[in-house]
Amino acid sequence: MKQHLKHRTTRSWAESGALAGWRHHLLFFMAFIVVILGGGSNRVEVASLIYVRPLLALLLVAMALSVDRAEMADKKWPLALLLAAFALVVVQLVPLPPSLWEKLPGRSLDIAVDRALGGAAPWRPLSLTPDLTLQSAFWFTAPACALLGVAIAERGKPQTMLHIVIGFMVCSAVLGGLQVSQGTDSGLYLYNRTYPGFGVGFLANRNHEAALLACGFPILRLWSLLPARSFAIQRGRLLAMLGGWIIFIPAILLTGSRAGLVLAVVGMACAFVIAPLSDFRKIGGQWGKYLPIAGIGIFLLTVVIVTVAGRSFAFSRLIENNAADDLRITYSSFILKLANQYLPFGSGFGSFDTIFRQAEPDRYLKPTYFNHAHNEYIEILMNGGIVAIFLVVVGVIYWGVTGYRTFFSKSEKGFSIWQARTGWAIILIFLLESVVDYPLRTPLLAFVFAMAAAWMSYGKQRVVGDFGLQSRD
Repeated sequence: MKQHLKHRTTRSWAESGALAGWRHHLLFFMAFIVVILGGGSNRVEVASLIYVRPLLALLLVAMALSVDRAEMADKKWPLALLLAAFALVVVQLVPLPPSLWEKLPGRSLDIAVDRALGGAAPWRPLSLTPDLTLQSAFWFTAPACALLGVAIAERGKPQTMLHIVIGFMVCSAVLGGLQVSQGTDSGLYLYNRTYPGFGVGFLANRNHEAALLACGFPILRLWSLLPARSFAIQRGRLLAMLGGWIIFIPAILLTGSRAGLVLAVVGMACAFVIAPLSDFRKIGGQWGKYLPIAGIGIFLLTVVIVTVAGRSFAFSRLIENNAADDLRITYSSFILKLANQYLPFGSGFGSFDTIFRQAEPDRYLKPTYFNHAHNEYIEILMNGGIVAIFLVVVGVIYWGVTGYRTFFSKSEKGFSIWQARTGWAIILIFLLESVVDYPLRTPLLAFVFAMAAAWMSYGKQRVVGDFGLQSRD
């Protein structure tokens, strides 16, 4: 009888306590770990993708078997856009008869080669680089795992997912600092193609790391809004939030990313609009109204300290480099003209490097090469054509409309609304970064982006509750 009672008590604790929350987050956590340890780069030669892709595929199957249709109901738009984009990639791999393929724009060079060889023209897919387009198809496993993983994790406690995400971001920031401290020969860099001497954390690109850490500001603010049993606990979280900012700000400076400085300001601004500033005063007591000012002061003070210490690579690049000489600006007009040559169907996802090398003018030839357009919207237009850019426009419209409803909802505010606003802010940061870079091509940041899209769907829910406080009953 005693043994039976003990077994029942233990099981009840596991189902109602911390283990229950982790059980619901297990698949999400496993997928997140996979992309953290090997999804920081999407280059075809990266060895870690050999295990990242099959593991994500297996986890995606497990999630699809575990998720309920009702749990995906409020995420139908992000899921529909993801499936539509995947279908577009698949269509680009379907072989076409020569009579149809030769009528596609931008195929004159291949047609000339066929005629020079004198043989019968083979059936070819729409993509000019089908092997790289097939590689692009595997990219979808990461955001799909994030969408389904968040849906399943909703059965558990919201703080569990936040602890996982914040813990990862802090570790990435600390890892970036260690990489810089050890110099260009540091063994802490996870990828061969990276930026030695700069802090990149779990990623290969310093701009991507800066964008990730900029997302940490609104996420930490959301964490500070978690339900608590007293204002003392809530005040402690606010102080911890500011402490997290002290970690993220120098870590962003150590990336040497100029865009990262702008994104850091955007992230901090979003952190202040997630919840009304009056709630700072409500939680912080008589000193609460000074918390936003303290946050801005911490940012400025950290910038000054890091700059004086001589470790601000971002500011050094601003002074040393002329923006007009930046390759992103130099190549932008040429790439836009190049993209226009392949409209309306595009050249195929993953084909930018190959197409650019074929058409690159002699005056642009350098020992280094330009592997991406560094403007994701132009590259999507070039690779996927009108349909691809249409899907981007639909996604941006959905983001804007959902954000408007989230911020101007007349329903009473609660944690789910703030989580939706945080998701909106994260997507904003990545949309801005995509103007000058390609952050979402990495499985890791694609996972974070899709997670934010899932969070944003919470804005459709009407949540009633007091600010961050649990009922004492």
